[in-house]
Amino acid sequence: MAHTLYENHCTLTRGELAAELRHIADRLDAGTDLTYGLGNSEITVPVPRQVHRELEIDSAVDGDLTLDFAFHWAPTRRK
Repeated sequence: MAHTLYENHCTLTRGELAAELRHIADRLDAGTDLTYGLGNSEITVPVPRQVHRELEIDSAVDGDLTLDFAFHWAPTRRK
């Protein structure tokens, strides 16, 4: 059973979305962890070299589109 460690919902412009995705890509390229939240609610996500990616695009009856990305990996031990 999964336990939600962090969750965020917001409305972004295309530019803001691109900047967020670019930030994630830059962190992954640099080999650094991803960090979300602030203060006591901050969570660090170590991402291994290889991950499983799922991509799903759904269309609702009302015409709304949903693009879901999910990334999965087993936790790794740090030395």
